[in-house]
Amino acid sequence: MPTPTADVAHLLRRAGFGAPTARVATLAAEEWADLVDLLLDAGPAPADPYPGTGTTSSWNAFVAMIQAWIDRMANGPTPLLEKMTLIWHGHLTTSLSKTYEPAWLWEQNRVLRRNALGNLRTMLKEVAVTPAMLDYLDNRHNRVGAPNENWARELMELFVLGAGSGYTQDDVVAMSRAWTGHTIDGATRTYRFRSDRHDSGQKTLLGVTRNWDGPEAIDHLLDGPLRMTAARFVARKVFAHLAHPSPSSGTVDALATTFAASDWDIRTLVRSILLHADFRSTAARQGLVRAPVEFAAAVTRCSGLPVGTVHPEWWLHDMGQRPFDPPNVSGWRQNEYWLTTSAMGVRFKMARNVTWGLYEDPNFLPGFESGTPTQVVSAVCDRFEVTPSPATRTRLEAQVSELRAAGHSWAVRPNLITLVMVTPEFNLA
Repeated sequence: MPTPTADVAHLLRRAGFGAPTARVATLAAEEWADLVDLLLDAGPAPADPYPGTGTTSSWNAFVAMIQAWIDRMANGPTPLLEKMTLIWHGHLTTSLSKTYEPAWLWEQNRVLRRNALGNLRTMLKEVAVTPAMLDYLDNRHNRVGAPNENWARELMELFVLGAGSGYTQDDVVAMSRAWTGHTIDGATRTYRFRSDRHDSGQKTLLGVTRNWDGPEAIDHLLDGPLRMTAARFVARKVFAHLAHPSPSSGTVDALATTFAASDWDIRTLVRSILLHADFRSTAARQGLVRAPVEFAAAVTRCSGLPVGTVHPEWWLHDMGQRPFDPPNVSGWRQNEYWLTTSAMGVRFKMARNVTWGLYEDPNFLPGFESGTPTQVVSAVCDRFEVTPSPATRTRLEAQVSELRAAGHSWAVRPNLITLVMVTPEFNLA
């Protein structure tokens, strides 16, 4: 059975960053399950070379990284993989504000992308020994006799189990001892295990006593007595980003059971979320505001402008979400977090900047000036993948008529382009 176009558009916004109307119409011929599998099996991401090569400063490298990643989101062949990489980036956080090494941050981004639809166990172990994470949560300084608990605590509290989920302070201490000696080589600036700094004593972690080492301690978090706690915690987090932030306990339990049974296969979890009836519910369709990074990616793709013209790095910090620089180890929050007066004002400024980049392009919506208000509103909404509500359409068409009646026909194009980008419909994911 074909899929309604509204459902296809919803899926492509959540499992990516949106898609042109023509692609939505084409994919509507597919059944829902086949469409989900098509997105999940899009193939590997293209190579991701470090964008900062040849730059003259860390700041220039940082800007190049932001532009390169937004361009991948907007124009790359694997939008679902980029969406999942963004989700994991906000979950397994590191930040330029603490780790002022852009190349380390990009290397961790590679690890997240490589594992974004792979295995949670593998991703956690690989992220744990990236220089960015070793530096950000201070495990590079963790050694026998002077354990540092930062990484151990956040691994359990924010990354795998959740606060108050059954582990104790003694478990945090045991985990920190397990990760002693995992550090950064001062000469090569890469990961190094220093056996002379490792605590080889017996440690009791979640009720099991042995000479735990860091990677096998991660296995114990995932396979030990809190296995289903971990499955529910991670399943809820991914569901909140792909569907809506308030899943029922029954939904979470079902997803967690499937996730754990798959031995932590993230692709299986994502497929279960996208096929779950709640993903297509009213709560899901109205449940998420586009995060600033998603907004920037959608603006870049819909406008067709080069990312170097859009300059997302000018706007993202003041919108509240600058890639590679989360505000703290808990990452970014959702929805209301983005809806401040100042942050929405910055979205308007970005939209206006993009508008002027399009204003004099004769190939952007040709014949625009001669159309009726209904026609020109439809043309701009279609270009920016907006299905306006009756109230939004009425107001946009009134703007066209008012400007023309006042003798300001020249202003119709720029005003309408800007207004469509700041409609509620464009700003909902």
